[in-house]
Amino acid sequence: MKDFIKFFFASILAILTLGVMTVCSVFAIGAVAESSDTDIKIKDKTVLVFNMDINITEQSPDDDPFSDLASQFSGQESPKSISMTNIIKALDKAQEDDRISALYIKGNLTGAGPAVLKEIREALIRFKTKKPIYAFNSGWSKSDLMLVAAATRLYLDPMGVIEMNGFAAEPMFYGDALKKYGIDIQVTRVGKYKSAVEPFTTNKMSEASREQTAKLLTDIWSEWKLAISADRKIQLDQIQTIADEKGFLFAGEAKSLGMIDEIKEDNDVLSELKVLSGKKESDKTFNQISLQRYLKADEDDATPRSSENRIAVVFAEGTIVDGNGSIGEIGGESLSRQLRRLRSDSSVKAVVLRVNSPGGSAYASELIQRELVLIQKDKPVVVSMGYVAASGGYWISTYANRIFAQPNTITGSIGVFGLFPNIKGLGNSVGITWDEVKTAELAAMQTTSRP
Repeated sequence: MKDFIKFFFASILAILTLGVMTVCSVFAIGAVAESSDTDIKIKDKTVLVFNMDINITEQSPDDDPFSDLASQFSGQESPKSISMTNIIKALDKAQEDDRISALYIKGNLTGAGPAVLKEIREALIRFKTKKPIYAFNSGWSKSDLMLVAAATRLYLDPMGVIEMNGFAAEPMFYGDALKKYGIDIQVTRVGKYKSAVEPFTTNKMSEASREQTAKLLTDIWSEWKLAISADRKIQLDQIQTIADEKGFLFAGEAKSLGMIDEIKEDNDVLSELKVLSGKKESDKTFNQISLQRYLKADEDDATPRSSENRIAVVFAEGTIVDGNGSIGEIGGESLSRQLRRLRSDSSVKAVVLRVNSPGGSAYASELIQRELVLIQKDKPVVVSMGYVAASGGYWISTYANRIFAQPNTITGSIGVFGLFPNIKGLGNSVGITWDEVKTAELAAMQTTSRP
């Protein structure tokens, strides 16, 4: 018995000790991370590095000093992201910073809409009027080219390739397959362009859907060609010929057509950046700082913001849903609460709503719009539309004092729809039947066992 008691208390002590050590380790790591972020020194001739191997979002990600630690415990890498606003802020700040000598762009984009790319490209063009931009990689997609084409010196690896094959849409249709297996999709739709239901009811695009899709792709393609033509000094018809006849350009072709400035290997680019940043050829790398770390530098020296007269920037990004929503969603209740607080805050003099949403719940959209209407009675509301502000996204934007959109923003409302499956045919084909008992005539109105 004594041995059992000794073992029991020894185990408890070991568990408590381990717990204390774990907590201390977490706080120590957090303290180290905090210290490293606030003690950033920028040397003269530093090259600002924009690594595009990162998710670019509309809204700034929450700063979480323990995200890397959590990823180590879970065994999964924590996704990295940076907001469009922070990228533009860093570029505009760096072009006036005497310590920054140039910008270096590398990597490939993992996700960003045309409207976001257009705003970042404009910031790059502003930067280029003051300082050079260098870009290098083994290949670029069309999205990548929207940014890197603005570089002062654009370098491609000898084995590299760039994509210039236009834009396409290829929706999949399940209508015939569903009918084959006895599943009937019942649809209620208002508006001939409301094509979201078509994949479930037919086997090809309707004329209305084809018309609007062609118009959208043509607009995006035209914007892309204009940007590339302006940056690389290539005629529009030449870009169209490349897209029609080649689709992809290897390094030699890209150089001869003027799409890149030079063909270089990574070591050659590294040597050039060393010289640019005042390093010796024998040094391991060049003098550099990432966009993210650059934004954290000098934060303590920033001019304090006035708390009496503020403009609130609110992000509405994702599908609009009932309730509070989750990551990547706009919760009707949660956003309404946020807007309600801003309405009652006397220090907030105006509200800017950044909308990047395809729509969603009608009720949630209505809740958000009601709060915006109430705010608009006392203080101005300005809407800035991202890549898409359609349906519910358009709904919540309409009462703003001013609405701004990009040339390639998808906005407007083309109708509403509802669909409900009837699986009676599928069930009967394998011997499944249904029976019912009900207390009112419409009690089983949502059944999937009959039309």
